[in-house]
Amino acid sequence: MKRLRAIFVLVAVVGSLLAACGTAEPKVYNDPSQIISVKVGQEFIISLVDRSASTGYIWNKEFDNSFLALVEDKYKEPEKVTSPMLGAPGTRVLKFKALKKGKTELTLVNRPAWWERIPPDEQQKIEVDKKVFTVNIN
Repeated sequence: MKRLRAIFVLVAVVGSLLAACGTAEPKVYNDPSQIISVKVGQEFIISLVDRSASTGYIWNKEFDNSFLALVEDKYKEPEKVTSPMLGAPGTRVLKFKALKKGKTELTLVNRPAWWERIPPDEQQKIEVDKKVFTVNIN
């Protein structure tokens, strides 16, 4: 009877540990110089300061959808407004899932929503924020 109880407790503990491992939050990245290393099926988050959301700037996402899937794209309001006139930057949170082994790049460009409607020579005069992340999938 003691052995049966010990086996039951052991199974319960191991099951709890495995369940806890499966619910771990995805790792958050915000520095493009840091290489993202994930396993197939694993999720990760890219968190970017969204300074210009109210002015019509958006983060355009360019990636190979055979390697990555965009799971979630949400805007987090700033916790505290630093200046009533200027507001405070929020955060763009992008959650991705790795789909297959290999190496790929994820390019994020913060540019105006109306970018495509202006001539190329005018596009060069507009400030954009470009971030390129390298993703290794094992």
